[in-house]
Amino acid sequence: MSGMEATCSKKLWQIVSLLRCRNSSITHLHVYGTIGPRDEVMQKVIEEVKENDEVMVLRVNCYVNHRSHKLFCQGLYNLLPHSKSGKKIENLESVFEECKAELQYVKSVVMVIVLNNSEMLLNFPPSFLQTLFSIPKKYGGTVKLVSVARLPWTRFEITEHISSPVQFAFEALSKGEVQEALSARLNFDSNFVRCMLDMVYSVCRDLNQLSYIV
Repeated sequence: MSGMEATCSKKLWQIVSLLRCRNSSITHLHVYGTIGPRDEVMQKVIEEVKENDEVMVLRVNCYVNHRSHKLFCQGLYNLLPHSKSGKKIENLESVFEECKAELQYVKSVVMVIVLNNSEMLLNFPPSFLQTLFSIPKKYGGTVKLVSVARLPWTRFEITEHISSPVQFAFEALSKGEVQEALSARLNFDSNFVRCMLDMVYSVCRDLNQLSYIV
């Protein structure tokens, strides 16, 4: 395992531990950076936390649900397994109460709401974001939010009343880091990997795709 992959693995298990912990006061994580490494880790995180059925994961595409706060709330409610067809949910207080109630129907003790493309949340007023990130705190760690974005949280702090989350950054890899990771992953000679990388690096920098190409 390369140094870069070891770092990603460490962050992966840190995220998993925080999401599994029912009694933690931490209810909001912010995962940001380059799409490839970030999304690969998040996919593994979701697989790990769902493995023993103690954690339920809902994935919200903020790009689809950013047009109005009512659409966002209804979209989140519709993801619940026991949502009722035709039921109107128009505010955050109501949808989080429904999320909490959902845990009574299932084996899970923690609900994790993953907010993909969370930059789109900046289309909402500060008061909506303040409510979105503060309500889960009253549920004693059983409801958690993970905002996933390209941007660090400093770009989201449009009001002083929104507390900072625990952040995990996944930055773009340098060519040297990609070469190191490929050599470790494929167990190939580093000179061979460097030569192959020189031919394809300008058109492909995704580590997983490069693993197949090389």
